Amino acid sequence: MKMKSLVAGLALGSALAVSMVSTANAVTLNPGNTITDPILSNSAADGGVSDLQLGPYFFGAAFQSADAAGKAIFKFKNTLSTTTDIAVAIGTILQGSGGFFTGGVTVKWLEGGALQSVAQGVTGVYNISQTLLAGQVGTLKIIFGDPVSKGQGSAAFTVDVASTVSPIPLPPAALLLISGLAGIGVLSRRRRSKAEAV
Repeated sequence: MKMKSLVAGLALGSALAVSMVSTANAVTLNPGNTITDPILSNSAADGGVSDLQLGPYFFGAAFQSADAAGKAIFKFKNTLSTTTDIAVAIGTILQGSGGFFTGGVTVKWLEGGALQSVAQGVTGVYNISQTLLAGQVGTLKIIFGDPVSKGQGSAAFTVDVASTVSPIPLPPAALLLISGLAGIGVLSRRRRSKAEAV
């Protein structure tokens, strides 16, 4: 339930942030902590890599009819030397009376992670994650159709990416096993001591 509230809160905040943006060919970055050199075009040029551990990162863009279909590509590197990390991407696709993406929007991690699609004309929230080994780079790709806007409206999407460091500790089951064996050892000593005393 807490995760749903978190997703809803992020979605609402992202929606409010993007709804204030309405420029042609809009690429609006949060000035506080932006994704490094995002690609926002029809080309496959390298867009740079952001250090996952320095996030969270935010990106928002609004599009009007003059803009073309394309993709946005974001790369994140797990810079931890020995620890697996999970990159979580949460965002909103804003479509409705002000505008939409022809054919909708697809969001996916290129390294085999989850894929989510939002249909044309539908406002939706996505939440996908990708496990990254130490030193691995993950690529988040958002593919969007031709934007269609009505009046001063626009179609938009947001991206919030954060790290959820997942260290690899001694499994809790092993700790329970060790404490259980120690307890059995203590009980058997007590029983032997009582048996010897009698």
